[in-house]
Amino acid sequence: MKTKTFKIVAAFVGLVLIVTFIPKIIYAFQGINLNQEKVVGEYVNGYHLRPKTISKNGVVITFGGSEGSSNLKLARKVAKKGYEVYSIYYFGQENQRESLSKVPIDFFEELYAEIEKNSNRDKPLTLIGSSRGAELALILASKYPDKIDNIVLYSPSAYSFGGIYDNFGRELPSWTYKGEEIPFLKQSVLFKDERGRNIAKKLETELKALEPFFTYLIEENENLEEASIDISAVKANILIFAGKDDQLWPSYKMAQKIIEEHQGKNQLITYDNVGHSFGPTKYNNMLMGGRFIENLRAGKDSDNKLFETLKRWMQ
Repeated sequence: MKTKTFKIVAAFVGLVLIVTFIPKIIYAFQGINLNQEKVVGEYVNGYHLRPKTISKNGVVITFGGSEGSSNLKLARKVAKKGYEVYSIYYFGQENQRESLSKVPIDFFEELYAEIEKNSNRDKPLTLIGSSRGAELALILASKYPDKIDNIVLYSPSAYSFGGIYDNFGRELPSWTYKGEEIPFLKQSVLFKDERGRNIAKKLETELKALEPFFTYLIEENENLEEASIDISAVKANILIFAGKDDQLWPSYKMAQKIIEEHQGKNQLITYDNVGHSFGPTKYNNMLMGGRFIENLRAGKDSDNKLFETLKRWMQ
């Protein structure tokens, strides 16, 4: 009996080791054929990734979310498919805004000049953004419609949301353009009625779902039209991935708004029982939503559909 139990345990441990380490070994081996260089400019900060053989046309740019990343993991996945990729931070680095407030989206002009100068083939240009990075990608596509050919949005926003408060208790915008603040949905509306105050109170809990907070800002702000991203100005093709159980913000509804207002070619791919992140159901003290297994399945499926679309856009 002990021998049988030992064999079962050994088999299980072996399976865990295979599942855990084999993908990492493969990932490391693939990285041998990938060149990754640091790129730092006046505001631009990130990485330039080039596979040993660049087999696809154009350049892909990746942006992370409010966690402050450049979405480097996805950038490496894309680069290993033969694409030239720039994985870019937009705040939090030594030459950038310290936090997601008053980020000058004009940095795109510096980045575009870098791409024209140092990339193998600069067109077509595709942006990939997640969460607040998707918000940034959509704003950039509306401000630079003739430079951006395609955008891929994960759990997107159709509005400009605020940044953080300054030392005087004033709300700051997340973004600026040509030195001017980009209008945003203000959090101060939370305190105008009992419903808003109750939502604000729940934000003090240890584990919070922010979706009611963002939904309230959309429903109650008087400057909704002003803070809406000008989707009609976007000429780029759009691919969107959204989970229907997003507990961070109403990305599914905002994705529908983007598709309805966009006048070009677009596709919205949605997933039932999937949250904001196509992975963990929680991040720090915030609920992301979805079921873990369903989130992982959506992550794998979205990768496949992303690469299918990129191949069609950038062949």
